[in-house]
Parts: sequence; structure tokens; C-alpha cells
Amino acid sequence: GGQPTLPMHMLVGRWRMQMQDDAMMVCDVREDGTVLYNGNYMGGQFDLVEDANSQGAPCIRRCDGWTLDVKASKVGLLIWTKPGKFDIEWHRVPVFRKSVQDAMKASAPAAKPIGGLGFGDNCGVCTSATVLPSDRQRADGAGPIIGSKASLQSTEVSPAGFFSCTACRVRKA
Repeated sequence: GGQPTLPMHMLVGRWRMQMQDDAMMVCDVREDGTVLYNGNYMGGQFDLVEDANSQGAPCIRRCDGWTLDVKASKVGLLIWTKPGKFDIEWHRVPVFRKSVQDAMKASAPAAKPIGGLGFGDNCGVCTSATVLPSDRQRADGAGPIIGSKASLQSTEVSPAGFFSCTACRVRKA
């Protein structure tokens, strides 16, 4: 057995990276390895490539020296390493597909959209997925938890239709 590998297509999608100043960066990985950071293309040095490490084992790296640590990474979490630097964690942003929404509606018919937002809508600031409580749970101030990182999010919509979660509104205030 050699080094474990992870095919590039497994990284395609949206990831959230916590910055040192507590800001959040959203990383959108495309099938060709290009990455958008907060919706902006920052250049080829920040793209992902499949390569070989110094021992000749396959690896995924960024062109600026960061390498994916496949052993430390797990489902929904990528660990990036670079000599002399602190590791960087990317957390996958959940994608809720129609089949999941249908399953949620079937198991919790009281959960319904508020103000035009529905289960799985994302915060425009940090991309947190919304989780809408039933009328009873809303009255009690509690909401369903889906996964270990999910939390009840506000569903306030600004006049422009821009959604932001409670944490982002509190941080902005």
C-alpha cells in the first residue's frame, strides 16, 4: 500500500475556508481544477492540479506550494499543508438537492418557506445553509439540526432579496 489518493473530481464544489482574521472565504472548485475565491478568479497559482509528490506518489496541490493532506482530510473536510505554515481547513458547503427537500417535506410537513426562502437556501455572505423550523419550533425558539455544523438560521430578506444568516448580520452590526 502506497499513499492514499483522492481524485480531483471529488474536490469539485463549494468549500468554506476560515481566514486568520475570522473572515470566511468561499472556494468554488471547478472540474478543471480552477478555483474561484469569493467568486473571483485569483490566477493560476491558486488553481488545483493533480501531480506527484517528491516520492512520486500522486497528490493534489495548489501551484503556490500548498498540498492536500489526504491522510488528515476526511469527508467534507480538506486539510492543506505547506512547510513553515499553519494547516488550512476547507469545509464542504452542503448542497441540498430536490430529493433531500422532498424527503424533509415528507417527514416534516410543518416546515415551510418564510418570505420566499426554503430549506437549503444559502446565506449570501458565508453560504451557510438555512434550516427552517416548523411553526411550533419557531414559537419555541428551537429548530432542527441537520449534521454537526448546521444551525437554525434567520430568514430575513433585505429589499434587494439578499439573504444573510443571523451570524453574519450580528457580525456586521
